[in-house]
Amino acid sequence: MADTRALQPKPAFSRIKYEDCHRAPIPDADHCGAQPQLPGATLISAGTAHWLPDTDRDINQDTKQTNASAAIGDRLRQAAGSPRAGQQPAARLGGHGAMLPQPVGPGDDVDALRRAQQRLRLALDGGKMGTWDIDLRSGVMACSGLCKENYGRSAAAPFTYEDLAASVHPDDVGHWRRAVTDAIESGGEFGIDYRAVWPDGSIHWMYVRGNCDRDDQGRATMLSGISLDVTERRRAQQLEQERAEAALRESQKKSEFLTILAHELRGPLGPVRGALQALKLRGDHPKEREFLRALAERQIDHMVVLIDDLLDLARVERGEIRLRCDAIDLRTPLQLGIEANTALIESRGQHFDVAGIDQPVMVMADPTRVTQMVSNLLNNASKYTPARGRIGLQLTQCDGTVEICVIDNGVGLEASALERIFNMFEQVEDQKAQAQGGLGIGLALTRQLAQLHGGTVTVHSDGIGHGCRFSLALPLMAA
Repeated sequence: MADTRALQPKPAFSRIKYEDCHRAPIPDADHCGAQPQLPGATLISAGTAHWLPDTDRDINQDTKQTNASAAIGDRLRQAAGSPRAGQQPAARLGGHGAMLPQPVGPGDDVDALRRAQQRLRLALDGGKMGTWDIDLRSGVMACSGLCKENYGRSAAAPFTYEDLAASVHPDDVGHWRRAVTDAIESGGEFGIDYRAVWPDGSIHWMYVRGNCDRDDQGRATMLSGISLDVTERRRAQQLEQERAEAALRESQKKSEFLTILAHELRGPLGPVRGALQALKLRGDHPKEREFLRALAERQIDHMVVLIDDLLDLARVERGEIRLRCDAIDLRTPLQLGIEANTALIESRGQHFDVAGIDQPVMVMADPTRVTQMVSNLLNNASKYTPARGRIGLQLTQCDGTVEICVIDNGVGLEASALERIFNMFEQVEDQKAQAQGGLGIGLALTRQLAQLHGGTVTVHSDGIGHGCRFSLALPLMAA
């Protein structure tokens, strides 16, 4: 005969035993057949559920208060439906060995479901994704602590749907409302990036993704989803975009530089070739021969200066330039720099004035590099000053510093270009059309050489059409 003892009902728990157990309500919608009147009056022991007798259901009202969220965590739901009599209990109430009846159908694994929920929670927490649910019938929103934190609130602070809507950046309200409305009307999923304003006034980028649930009649009932603060990601993307744009600009500048370089190198070759051909034809005329020789020499000198500037700039950037400083009278390299540009200035009919060089000015400097700096400043002034314009060079001393100023009444500079003009490969747009050649490296090299001497080079302009004043400052020798 089969052993039926396991199916026999066990004695009901006494009040004392009940109060010794963990108090946690069981939803009265579980309909286990006994139809308990008091949630929480069901105790489960040794795998079988027992309902207290009616005489024991006078427990204090306090027992109706639930601590289920602390005892069992998130409720487990299954498509199998509500528990029925005879089903095995699954969820264990904290600390006392009692079991909560759960819907367990054939082949279902509640432990696997619990582990899946735990993994989901870890993923959400690790990704700092907050969860939220909005009941479209009542307008009530429930959300996780992380969701609140993503909107600048503490996890324990209240956060309603009205608070959520009010946090949307004014410029993004229309975009946000359209996304929510479309999701409700279509019943599908939605994803949106928008800006949220935190209580402290800071602006954060949010990514929200969710979906809309509908009832059997097709009416929208619930919006559910996740929210994520993506401000740092947005900043990283913006920084990366700015870097890419800057790299593109630099690439374009270098391409333009190479084009100008090719033109500058090719330019002198034409006159040199023409001079050589003329010498073949008319080399027996001494005056013409001397003229052609001088022409070729000037063009070759121009190419040498150009190539030397390129090599010097590369050496400076690699830290390979070594100054050969000595105590010198600054007037000597100044005069050499002036002579190097006399032909250019005269060819353009420009008026040139020099002031302040009647007395010796002693500095500790590399005379070759000082000549190079002065020559670059004068060459730049002549190129960006119209024909028959005015160029001046002034020498002044003040507070242990000597200042060489090159002044012109040329095209001038906008305020935004005053620093960029010293950058490598930089030629200001307003100057390009009026420049008489040039690579845009002379000023960059001049600044580098000035810094190697412990000096500075600056520029001032009152704007387009008002000329420029370049100032090269070097330390004077101690008396």
